[in-house]
Amino acid sequence: MAFARYARDLGIPLEAIRNLFNLADKPDQSCAAADIITTKQLAAVKVRIARPTEMKFELERMITQCAQGTIADCRVIEVLSHHALYAEDHCANTGSGLQMNAILTFAVYAAAALAEIAGCFAVWAWMRLGVSVLWLVPG
Repeated sequence: MAFARYARDLGIPLEAIRNLFNLADKPDQSCAAADIITTKQLAAVKVRIARPTEMKFELERMITQCAQGTIADCRVIEVLSHHALYAEDHCANTGSGLQMNAILTFAVYAAAALAEIAGCFAVWAWMRLGVSVLWLVPG
């Protein structure tokens, strides 16, 4: 009974548990069939684990793209109303789209850091080196 209970705790379907019981009665047989059953269950668990992450990304994307204007322009309502039309769009954002967002974010961060450094240098150069006040314009 503990065998079946633990198998159910692992989410293994009843038919697969029955097959595992039958395999347990044949100790000399290869365990390839048991491996196949548990591999299928592991794949199912991975899908169930990945789904909440996909849902999180989809909700974040909808919120990010919402202009927070009127309901007529609301991206959240639009996506929920016409989900099939946006299926390819949101699938792209879960993989390479996220990589592009990360690259763009890094590029903007690097540009801002360089601008900050240039601005500080311009003030320093104006004060210490006596360069023209025009050096302060870009900074």
